[in-house]
Amino acid sequence: MILKSPLQKTALLLFLVISAYYSFRPPSSTPRKVLSLKGHLQRILPSPEGYRLEVETQAGRGVIFTPELPPSCSPGQNFEALVVLRGPGYENFLVPDSARILKAKGLDFSAWVKDPKSFHCLPGHPSFRNRIQGRLGNFLASLSPPAQGLFGALILGEKGPMPEEIQEHLRARGLYHFLAVSGFHLGLVYLWAY
Repeated sequence: MILKSPLQKTALLLFLVISAYYSFRPPSSTPRKVLSLKGHLQRILPSPEGYRLEVETQAGRGVIFTPELPPSCSPGQNFEALVVLRGPGYENFLVPDSARILKAKGLDFSAWVKDPKSFHCLPGHPSFRNRIQGRLGNFLASLSPPAQGLFGALILGEKGPMPEEIQEHLRARGLYHFLAVSGFHLGLVYLWAY
């Protein structure tokens, strides 16, 4: 593309300057909040950082990332931990802010554990559903990454950790719809379990 007029050149230069300013402007210098958080473990999933914990707390629903997790922790238990809330990240006018992305996922916050030793599971009695989820999550953690993605999608309905190449193979063969967990599938599982 050849820019012929001075107006086109000026517009392009202005666009590049504004893009660079907003794309690389660091987040605000407000200190990150460290909170003592108490709540209820909903799900425990493996992640590249270690574990991804879906929790319900007094602050709402959220996700906590931790590199280590005590072996006594399972879904359905109560927990307490020191966490650091995730910051807003770099400002980019082309991408929605992190709070909007979290709301779209039905979450109120995202955090990581400040010190893995500060994470404690409190004794409790998890429900039958949460015990099954915990066992499936432990089994999932023992699989290879491609197998984790496929098993997680087929059994738990989690398509996130599945490698993109496997998703493309399933789409090309017309099998991608098998990964969708419907009410009918859940009804069959509950009937079988009953």
